[in-house]
Amino acid sequence: DTFYILHRGCIKLLVTDRARQWDDHCAHRLDDGEAFGETSLIAPQAPRPCTAVAAVPTLLLTLKYEDYVTAIARQRSSTKSASSIWTGLLDLIPAIKSEQEDRMKLLQQ
Repeated sequence: DTFYILHRGCIKLLVTDRARQWDDHCAHRLDDGEAFGETSLIAPQAPRPCTAVAAVPTLLLTLKYEDYVTAIARQRSSTKSASSIWTGLLDLIPAIKSEQEDRMKLLQQ
C-alpha cells in the first residue's frame, strides 16, 4: 500500500516463477531517483509482481495509499485530480513509465 522513491541506495526487484522452477530471480535493479510500488496507488488490492530488497543501506521516500486518497479527496474533481497527481508523480521520475513497461514485459515472458 506504498509507493517508494529511491533517494539513495540500490534496490533489487525479485520475481519468483514456480512454473518455470526458479526462485527470486533479480528482474531489475533500481538506483537513486528510481521508484517502485506504483501499482499500490492505483490498484491497492492487486498482487505485487515483484519483491523489493535493499542491496545496500538505502533511503526511501514514501507515499502511502491513504495519503494519496486523502490528497485526491480534497480536490474538487477527484477524477481529474487523480490523473494530475499520478501524472505529477510520474513527472518526478521520468524513467518509471518505460521501466514499468519493461518490468511487465519481463514478467510476461
